[in-house]
Amino acid sequence: MDFADVEAVCRAAPSARVIATHFDSVNHARITGDEMRRKIRARHLTQVRVPEDGEWTEE
Repeated sequence: MDFADVEAVCRAAPSARVIATHFDSVNHARITGDEMRRKIRARHLTQVRVPEDGEWTEE
Protein backbone atom coordinates (compact mmCIF):
# COMPACT_ATOMS: atom_id res chain seq x y z
CA MET A 1 0.00 0.00 0.00
CA ASP A 2 1.09 3.54 -0.58
CA PHE A 3 -0.21 6.77 0.95
CA ALA A 4 -3.14 6.98 -1.50
CA ASP A 5 -4.26 3.52 -0.36
CA VAL A 6 -3.96 4.44 3.32
CA GLU A 7 -5.94 7.62 2.72
CA ALA A 8 -8.63 5.69 0.79
CA VAL A 9 -9.05 3.25 3.69
CA CYS A 10 -9.33 6.14 6.14
CA ARG A 11 -11.95 7.91 4.04
CA ALA A 12 -13.94 4.69 3.49
CA ALA A 13 -13.84 3.73 7.19
CA PRO A 14 -13.45 6.97 9.19
CA SER A 15 -14.00 5.29 12.56
CA ALA A 16 -11.38 2.57 11.92
CA ARG A 17 -7.99 2.62 13.64
CA VAL A 18 -5.30 2.19 10.96
CA ILE A 19 -1.77 1.07 11.77
CA ALA A 20 0.53 1.55 8.79
CA THR A 21 3.53 -0.78 8.83
CA HIS A 22 5.99 -2.39 6.43
CA PHE A 23 5.21 0.02 3.57
CA ASP A 24 8.89 0.89 3.25
CA SER A 25 10.25 -2.64 3.58
CA VAL A 26 9.29 -3.86 0.11
CA ASN A 27 11.61 -3.22 -2.83
CA HIS A 28 8.98 -1.40 -4.88
CA ALA A 29 7.79 0.83 -2.00
CA ARG A 30 8.81 4.42 -2.52
CA ILE A 31 7.86 6.07 0.79
CA THR A 32 9.63 6.23 4.14
CA GLY A 33 8.04 6.29 7.57
CA ASP A 34 8.82 9.99 7.94
CA GLU A 35 7.23 10.78 4.57
CA MET A 36 4.14 8.77 5.47
CA ARG A 37 3.82 10.60 8.80
CA ARG A 38 4.14 14.00 7.09
CA LYS A 39 1.43 13.14 4.58
CA ILE A 40 -0.83 11.76 7.30
CA ARG A 41 -0.46 14.99 9.32
CA ALA A 42 -0.98 17.17 6.25
CA ARG A 43 -4.27 15.38 5.46
CA HIS A 44 -5.34 15.28 9.16
CA LEU A 45 -5.77 11.51 9.16
CA THR A 46 -5.84 11.22 12.93
CA GLN A 47 -6.90 7.56 12.93
CA VAL A 48 -3.58 6.44 11.41
CA ARG A 49 -0.60 5.41 13.50
CA VAL A 50 2.84 4.72 12.04
CA PRO A 51 5.02 2.95 14.61
CA GLU A 52 8.69 3.82 14.74
CA ASP A 53 11.19 1.24 13.46
CA GLY A 54 11.40 -1.59 15.99
CA GLU A 55 8.44 -0.29 18.01
CA TRP A 56 5.87 -2.80 19.28
CA THR A 57 2.19 -2.01 19.56
CA GLU A 58 -0.77 -3.86 21.03
CA GLU A 59 -3.48 -1.78 19.41
